[in-house]
Amino acid sequence: MTSQDPLNPESDTDFAAQLAQFSSLQEATTMAGNMATMQASSLIGATVNVESATNSGQQITGVVTQVDMSSGSPEVQVNGQLYGLNQISSISPTQTATSNSTAETPAVAIKP
Repeated sequence: MTSQDPLNPESDTDFAAQLAQFSSLQEATTMAGNMATMQASSLIGATVNVESATNSGQQITGVVTQVDMSSGSPEVQVNGQLYGLNQISSISPTQTATSNSTAETPAVAIKP
């Protein structure tokens, strides 16, 4: 308001255009936050390598067990510790144990 000329105020159309720009910026910011939350949620169950915040250069490997949003941005829990998405250095599918026993299919008798 201090930089406006009182003899030549901004028109209503300029004001409406500025409001539309602010609205678009707010929507883009909200969408970016939602995308980060979706990305973090998709990591649950995945094996990740994260960089330790306390020991620089140390890599920690573990399975993502939960996503925490209490800090305002998504953090993943690995081995009981929370890490930001920017600390993740690699993602891989979690290996599941497979059984070597093959299930026998029951014989089906066909009567003529």
